[in-house]
Amino acid sequence: MLKWRKGNPGRETKIQNEAGLELYLRLEITNEIVVAQTGEKTVVSERGELRVTPNFIDLRCGPRRRIIDFPTARDINVDETNSEHVDESLFATVHFRHSEFLNCQYIRGVLKAGGVDDVNFSPSLLSHKFSLASTEPKADAITWKRKGCEAYAQRKKLFARDSEHTTVSKPNAARFAQFLRYQVGGHPLILDRLVQESLVPARVEFWLYETGVTIHQTICISECNEVVSGSYDVTGNKETTGIEDDDIFATMIALRKTPNVLDDVTDSVAELLANNRGLDALLTVLEYSLSGGEIDDSLRVAIESASAVDSNASKFSELLKKQPASEEEARLLLTEFAHFSALATCKGSVIGCFAAPVHRSLGDGAAAMESYKVALRANPRIAGAYKDLGDVLVEGYAHNLGYRCWDMARWLAPKMSMFDELSAFEVELRASYPEYF
Repeated sequence: MLKWRKGNPGRETKIQNEAGLELYLRLEITNEIVVAQTGEKTVVSERGELRVTPNFIDLRCGPRRRIIDFPTARDINVDETNSEHVDESLFATVHFRHSEFLNCQYIRGVLKAGGVDDVNFSPSLLSHKFSLASTEPKADAITWKRKGCEAYAQRKKLFARDSEHTTVSKPNAARFAQFLRYQVGGHPLILDRLVQESLVPARVEFWLYETGVTIHQTICISECNEVVSGSYDVTGNKETTGIEDDDIFATMIALRKTPNVLDDVTDSVAELLANNRGLDALLTVLEYSLSGGEIDDSLRVAIESASAVDSNASKFSELLKKQPASEEEARLLLTEFAHFSALATCKGSVIGCFAAPVHRSLGDGAAAMESYKVALRANPRIAGAYKDLGDVLVEGYAHNLGYRCWDMARWLAPKMSMFDELSAFEVELRASYPEYF
C-alpha cells in the first residue's frame, strides 16, 4: 500500500500503473465562499474516498456517492442512507456549461458596450469557471509561477498545487483531471498540465470568481494507492427523482420498468368515427402521432373522415394552422384551444401539446410546462410532449431535468425525426469537449 509521508515536501511517489489497476484516493474537500462586500465567509469540509478507473469515477463522501460513468454518459448520485439514487445524463452538465459560457460571453459584450469592464467576465476567467476552452483572444493568458505549481490570470490566483505528488499513468492522470473538471472546474490549460506531467498532487486549490463572491476549493489527498480495478453496483437502490412533488418525473421512472409498446389506434378511431365523434377521432390520431406512431393510409383517411362527420374536427384542424401575429391573437388562440379541449369527450388533454408553444411565444414557460404535464398525466407515453417539455426546461437552464425528459422521449420513440437535431448536437458536444467524456 502506497501512502504519502507528511512533512516531506517535494517527495515524489511512483506507482507501477499495471493493466487492470485503478487509483484509490482518500481525500478531504473544503469549500470556502467569501462575500466581498461584507467579508462573510462560509466554510464546509467533508472527507471522502475517490476511485479513478478507466470507465468511471466514484466519489464517496459519507453516505453520498457520485458516480460518473463515461461509457454510458450517466451521472449517478447515490444516497446510501436511504438506498436511493438519481440517474442523470452527463450531457446535461456539459450542455449547461456550454450554454452558460456563451451567455456570459454575451453579457461581457453588453457590459463593454456600456463602458463596464468586469474582469470576472474576461475570457481566461470564464474558461477557468466553466472548464471550457475558448478561441477568444487572451483566453489562454495563464501565468505560471513556482515551477508550474501556481497559475494566475488577470492578476487573480486561479490554481495552486503542492509539490508533493504521486506520478501516475497518463490515462489515470486524465481521469483525475476529469474528476477535477466535474467537481470544481478549472482552466483547460491547468488541467492539461496535470495530465501532461502525469501526476496527482497531495493538495490542489482552485479559486473561482463571481461578481462579489470568491469561491476557494481545496482538495487534500492523504492517500493514493493502486488497487485491483472493479465495478460499481447501484441495482439494489431505488431510483428516485430527487425532486419533491413532481409526479411527471416519478411516472418516467415507473414507465421505464414496463414494456415499451405503443398500442395501435386504428380500431378505436374507426369506432369513434362510426359514432360521429370526429373531434375525438382526430385527437386520438394526433396523440398517436406525437407518441411515435406511424400515420398510415388508413389513418390519413380517418383524418379526412373526421372532418366530414364532425364540424368541430374541421374547425380544430383549421385552428392548428393559425400563426398568431400578436399577443392578442395568441391569447385568443389559447381561448379557442381551451374551448375545444372542453368539447372533446376523450383525448382533450392532448390539445395542451398545441397550446404550450403559444404559451412559450408569450414568454410564459410555466404555463407551457403545465400544458405538457396535463397531456402527460392523461397519457404518459406521448414522446413529443416529453421532448418539448425538455426544451422548455433547458431554456430555463434546468438542463438536468430537461435531459431526463429528452432521454425519456427517445426511449419511447427512438425513430422519431424530431430527435435528429438533438442527437446531432450531442455528437457535436462530444467532438467539441472530448475531455468531458
